[in-house]
Amino acid sequence: MPSKKNNLYTPAIFRVCGDLSRDRYAPPEGCDDEIISLGDYDPTTDQLRFMLVVSGLDKPFEPDIEHPSNDISTSFQNFSTTLIWSFFNQPSHSHAIDFFLSTTREGGPIAGFEWWQIYSLYTDLHMTIANEYFEAYG
Repeated sequence: MPSKKNNLYTPAIFRVCGDLSRDRYAPPEGCDDEIISLGDYDPTTDQLRFMLVVSGLDKPFEPDIEHPSNDISTSFQNFSTTLIWSFFNQPSHSHAIDFFLSTTREGGPIAGFEWWQIYSLYTDLHMTIANEYFEAYG
């Protein structure tokens, strides 16, 4: 949940998606859920990377035009979510890599972030994984 005391933004997950063309990701037959396109995706040349950010209804996440990512927001009854995403121009792997950014019993609630800290975290995670990818695969 968003940081209630300071009305800040809370990252929930950062994911490097696996190969989304696999059958396991196809919607079931007869599914009437809304499907939102994030753009052209080819698993032989692209990896989808995203971060889900939660915020209060009165403080939706405002995208920064200078950040090289995309975003889409949805409001619910008590909070808003924003998906920040980009494609990395390398082939997708069969598995996903998840970073859950959450509250622990030992550490307490996750601290909220300002908008620029969200973008810094997104960029740091994106680049860390990109560097690991290049080290492993050349």
